[in-house]
Amino acid sequence: MKTITLIGLCLFLLCGAALAADLNGKYVASMKFTPPNGGEERTMTITFDLKTAGGAITGTVAGGGMRRGADGEAPPPNPIKEGKIEGDKFTIKVVSQGRNGEVTTVYAGTVAGDTMKGTLAREGSQMEPRPFEAKKQ
Repeated sequence: MKTITLIGLCLFLLCGAALAADLNGKYVASMKFTPPNGGEERTMTITFDLKTAGGAITGTVAGGGMRRGADGEAPPPNPIKEGKIEGDKFTIKVVSQGRNGEVTTVYAGTVAGDTMKGTLAREGSQMEPRPFEAKKQ
């Protein structure tokens, strides 16, 4: 009886992993925003390079308001600190270097086909979450 229960549990877990949406690949989002201190509307591009395995998301995120270096070049992509996917819902946390130290950005939403939709928010910030939509490249 224990063997049958164990086999059933394993099948259940495998089916759950198989039902997770596919986020493997490169996704790009372009968002328009006005800087909080005023100024002209700008376009921000976020590039997700993602790999999924067993409900975990790994990879990198580039852009998303990350500061440019003194030479004007964009900083290298940041590794995903924590990422998970359950069914079509995902959460991705990325830590980057901000003006006042480390900043954790949380991307959360759903995936359908070749599109990720959700919001990005900064942990500990008063900033309202911003919607984003990223398309697979």
